Order: sequence, then C-alpha cells, then structure tokens
Amino acid sequence: MKLRHILPLGLSASMLLVAGCASSTRLQIQRAPELSLPGVKTVKIKEFDVTGDLDLDLVSGKGLLGAVVNAAVDAGANALAAKKDSALQKQNLSDLRQAIAQNGYFTVTDGEDYDAVISGSSYYEVKDDGEEVESKEDGKTRRVYELRRKASTRVRFTVADKTGTVIAASEASGLQTSTASGDYAGEARDRIESWQTLVRKSFASADAALVKKIAPYYVTENRTFESGDDKSFKAANKSAQDGVWEGAISTWKAALGGSTKDKAAAYHNLAIYDEYKGELDSALAKYLEVQKLAPSSSHAADVARTQTRVEEARKLREAEAARAAKAAPAPIPAPVAEPAPAPVTAPVATPAPAAGGSINAPAKPKAAARKK
Repeated sequence: MKLRHILPLGLSASMLLVAGCASSTRLQIQRAPELSLPGVKTVKIKEFDVTGDLDLDLVSGKGLLGAVVNAAVDAGANALAAKKDSALQKQNLSDLRQAIAQNGYFTVTDGEDYDAVISGSSYYEVKDDGEEVESKEDGKTRRVYELRRKASTRVRFTVADKTGTVIAASEASGLQTSTASGDYAGEARDRIESWQTLVRKSFASADAALVKKIAPYYVTENRTFESGDDKSFKAANKSAQDGVWEGAISTWKAALGGSTKDKAAAYHNLAIYDEYKGELDSALAKYLEVQKLAPSSSHAADVARTQTRVEEARKLREAEAARAAKAAPAPIPAPVAEPAPAPVTAPVATPAPAAGGSINAPAKPKAAARKK
C-alpha cells in the first residue's frame, strides 16, 4: 500500500468546514447548446463508422518467459485491434440513440419522417503504460508492477436536413482510465479493466458531450447568500437555504434601507431569488447594483455569469419559437367568393298602336263640335 500524506487532507477538510458555514442554495440551470438547429424536432441517427488503435501491455508471465511472450504477441495482437469494429459500431449507435432520447429535447426515429439526420465517425485509442514501482506495506518495501490504461475517444458528427444540406458540424471527446498492480505484469494485466469496457465508457462520455452541443441541458449550480451588518441576515439566509423564501425576502427587502453592506448583501440575495424564479433580467439588474455598491471580482463574475444566462435564454426562446412555427399547421386559405350575377333588367313595354293608325303616327285631334 502506498504511503499518502494525510495532513493536507485534514487541513482541506477544516477549510471546507469553515466555508460551509455560509448558507447557500442549489439551482437547476438550463443551458443553451453550442449549435443551433432551428425547427428540428425529430432526428434520425445513422450508424457511425468506428475505428481504433490499441497499444496494450501484453506481458503475461514473469521474467524471461514474459518478455518472450510479449515480443511474440505484441505486434500481432495489437495489429489485430479492429480497424473497423462492427460490434463497437452497433453498441455506439445504441448508446448515442439512448443519450439523445434521455435528454428529451429531440424525438429519435428510425423512419423517414424526420427533420434532420445525424451521421459521423468515431475513433478510439487505448494505450497501456506499465512500470515496476516500490510499494510499502506493513513496514516492508517490495517491488510490484503497476499498469495504467487510458482509453480516449473522439466523435465527429454532422447534422443535415432532409435535402442533405449540413446545418451543423462539430466533434466531442471522451476519456477513461484504469489502474491495477500485481507481483508481475501479467497479474496486473489480468486485474485491470478490459479495454472494451473502457472504450465504451469513453464513448459514453463523448456522447454526453455531443448531446450538450445540440440540445438544451440542465446543470446544478451553487449560490451562496451574503450577510450584511444587520444580524437578521443569518436567520433569513438559513431560511432561504431550507427553501422557505417568504420570510427571507422580507428581511432582505427591509435591509435595502440599511448600510451599504446591508444593501449589497440584500441585492445579492434577492438576485439569487430572481434566478431561482427564472427572472434573469431582474437578477442581472440586482447583480449590477451589487457591483456598484461593493465592487469585487466575485461580484463581477456574478454579473458576467448572469449576462451569459440572459443571452442563452434569448437563444432558447428563439429556438422554441422556430420549433413551434414549424409544428403549426399551415393556415387554410379562405374560399374566394364568386362574383354575384348581373341583375336582370326588366324589358321596356312597347306602347300599343292607336286604333286605325300606325305605331309611329301621332293621333289625330278630334274635330270641334258644330253649332246649330
């Protein structure tokens, strides 16, 4: 067993205990992805080509025999490390589909009704590094063989729409390590985690990084409440830490009329509450007020962090608007009204002809009566 210094650990624990006296709260923060995929709701994932290289410590015995076996096997076994590993390829596809589905932002489909298709290639490299080291156990020193195995992965991917136009491209990486020791190299090799398991874990971490590049995700962040000159801050901050915000808010608002330190602490704590509610513009305004009252690097960091969150929230709103617009059914055009038929004009009646005359001849006036 290797000797370790315990004094720094005890000192660190004491420092954490002191730091832990301040009340704090943990917030669930939604982060925007690095890449923008406007209007994409359903994705199809193609199988990635998976290739890799192995550089394994293959010593399987002690002394000269181990050296002979290593020399004979090393070149052949490492050369046979699949340049195109179909088993890992299928496993990687399954794990990537699961990672994207668990995030919940996109629907994953095998069919043809999709908005975008994700394709790419994956590469892994496994490297062993072994050496003899001294180990102290029960006051005795002995030599053991220590083997360290590192599996690194890189995933390159593109996102294209149904026409084949690439709308985003990036890459993600992963890393996993394992260590084992034994009386000789072969024993250490038998105890160490298999390279296949390490590669899969490494690809899983790369997949998680890939998802964060294309979809919103949540992280947990800590916020520490500040105290002012007023003694009531301690109880109020503890109340907020326990999730009872109402009484704490009243105390902080009352402290806005106190000393400069009280005002700065109150604005700081009220800004945290705004973050908790998701009111980021209001939180930013309060953090700016804190920086004016009590300039410091930590308060400047609060401002910068919240400015980033405001910008990310804007991007998320725009992305949701694009998705909603694509999902909305196209409006049905109103029917075009046919023009009304022209009114029928009644025929003009032709006057009847006078008796004994023609139609066009005027009637003759009657003769005056003769007097007797």
